Amino acid sequence: MRISSLKHLLLIFCFIFCISELWSQDTSYSFIDKIISLPDKVFGKIDRKAVNLEGKLTKQTEKYLARMQKQEEKLKRKLLRRGDTAAAREIFGNIAGTYREMKSKAQEKRSRISSFSSYSPHADSLNNAYQFLQQNTLVSTNKVIANQVTKSLSSIQQLQTKLNQTENLRKYLQQRQRYLKEKMQQVGMIKEYKKFQKEVYYYQAQVKEYRAAFENPALLEKKLLGLLVKVPAFQNFFAQNSELASVFQLPGAGGNFANAGNVNTAFPTRAMVQQNLMDRLGSSPDPSQAIQQGMQSGNSYMNSLKNKLNQNKGGGSDLDMPDFKVNDQKTKSFWKRIELGTNLQTSRGNYYFPTTSDLGVSAGFRITDKSIVGIGASTKIGWGHGWNNINVTSQGAALRTFLDIKIKGGFWATGGAEMNYRSQFRSIDVLKDYSAWQKSALIGVSKKYNLGKKMKGNAQLLYDFLWNQQVPQGQKIVARIGYTF
Repeated sequence: MRISSLKHLLLIFCFIFCISELWSQDTSYSFIDKIISLPDKVFGKIDRKAVNLEGKLTKQTEKYLARMQKQEEKLKRKLLRRGDTAAAREIFGNIAGTYREMKSKAQEKRSRISSFSSYSPHADSLNNAYQFLQQNTLVSTNKVIANQVTKSLSSIQQLQTKLNQTENLRKYLQQRQRYLKEKMQQVGMIKEYKKFQKEVYYYQAQVKEYRAAFENPALLEKKLLGLLVKVPAFQNFFAQNSELASVFQLPGAGGNFANAGNVNTAFPTRAMVQQNLMDRLGSSPDPSQAIQQGMQSGNSYMNSLKNKLNQNKGGGSDLDMPDFKVNDQKTKSFWKRIELGTNLQTSRGNYYFPTTSDLGVSAGFRITDKSIVGIGASTKIGWGHGWNNINVTSQGAALRTFLDIKIKGGFWATGGAEMNYRSQFRSIDVLKDYSAWQKSALIGVSKKYNLGKKMKGNAQLLYDFLWNQQVPQGQKIVARIGYTF
């Protein structure tokens, strides 16, 4: 059994447990009044979220399919240049036609759930919530709310269709990937094939990230669903109409078990399972022993799969497991890869300059999980020449570039170049004089540590290779502390 299947089963049992608990609650339709009294923006926000995700899925699918098609065309051209015309035609054929057919098949209408991997618990919950509200008299008589519910329901259903299509497309891409891998091995082009493999992997990772973002409901969505689950009528409606109920026979969803009308008999009992095993395996050996042996071998197999997944960060099959170094940042949007920060540096005063503090800001871009490149700027504030002569003044500005590379744990190698203007200025025009800026070439080490979920501390110790070329001479060692967000 694959790891993904176990995750789906755990998800299913969690739903079943929650629904069973809700059955025992004694609530009334007074909660509908609270739902109607929610701000109108709750429905609009959910609608925009669904439409936004559908648009992203469509855009990324088109982008990655175009890249995959381009990689196949490169492979075909290389075969043709080698003189393997027959092999090129046999393996690739009409590449553009292949991708058109692939997209067309992925968009064909299928059953409600073609695979559990395309099931979205959050979309299922919202879909049933809106359908239930549509049937409520208090909602249907309020035209504003009714129109918002109808619009949001349409967006959620279109999103579920898109999720199913991306899942179907993923299966076709796996088939294509398996086919090309076999053929490229035969013609000795497995190295070139890996570029195609990367595009398939990152497309799947991109879709997975979008789905995870959607499954994390916002506060207003939680409030809407939190009110509805307290209504017994909605509990019954969900059990009868959800996609989960169509696959697993939940209480009231129809089927042999549900017809019994007893929650406790909605699923096969242990005695029923044992009797079924005895019918299949016979009374000797004891079916319970066979179950125990099967569980032991199954646990051993699952542990080996877990280890393999942890090493490769892959999916549920050998094709999903990459044999290249994965860059998890590649599937994130541009703005999510930006890391903003602030820092403070203090320089001891001398004959020419007062004690100075640099208050800086920075913006880093995560190239990979272990490398960040960025730019920054700072303003120089003078504090005077000692405790008896404190005088706050402006002492110039600085521009910076930097590169951080992770070494191990929270330690990073840090390097960068800086330009420092160490004089007071009243006009931006004076900064245009390049010769007035002092140059610094810094390299050292940084220690980064967590201060919260979204905030990190940063302590740096850097050596300036150009300190003795500065007039007057600057500091050899530069120490900074800061924060990143």
